[in-house]
Amino acid sequence: MMTREEACKALEAAEAELAALKAKHEPKDDGVRFHCAHCDWKTPRRNIVDLARHVNEAHPSETFLCGRRSPGLSDRVMEGMPDCWEKMPNGDKVCLHCGSLSEADLFDIIEHYIAGDAGYRFETTDKGYKVYAQRPGVMNAGDGGIKFYGHHADQTHPDFQKRTALFEQAIKKSVTDFKAMMQGQRAEFKKNSTENPT
Repeated sequence: MMTREEACKALEAAEAELAALKAKHEPKDDGVRFHCAHCDWKTPRRNIVDLARHVNEAHPSETFLCGRRSPGLSDRVMEGMPDCWEKMPNGDKVCLHCGSLSEADLFDIIEHYIAGDAGYRFETTDKGYKVYAQRPGVMNAGDGGIKFYGHHADQTHPDFQKRTALFEQAIKKSVTDFKAMMQGQRAEFKKNSTENPT
């Protein structure tokens, strides 16, 4: 059993380790809240209208209407403003309305995931229109893109067939990876329960 002094030292060490992990994974606050995905424009205000207005004026060909907007539901904040891509701290482009990765970023992640590159993740969901995909170092949506919604898929893209095949390959790998993880957990549980019966 630990003495009180040893317990205090262990707690201090654990708190220091937690602080170091937080410092490593929390993005640095440079005061910038929105970055344009098409130029160096940025704003310190967390105001989506500023970014949408900038893109609409400076890059009108880069605007679109996000498919996650429900017809009939008006978005009072963005009424009359088109949607656009926001540049995240890690460089990913995400939809300003729904947070979906751009299709180009999704397929970059998929190619690395299929190749087995460390830290790249791809997971299906129970929703047929949504998948999760992440680059190394992305802990949450504040760091970079983490999801993709199918309505951002460009079915007229010249590589649509190739991308569809890559997407299907990523789904198969994800299912295989999940099954392997579950088998490993079952084996570990079985090992622990035979070594330490209660």
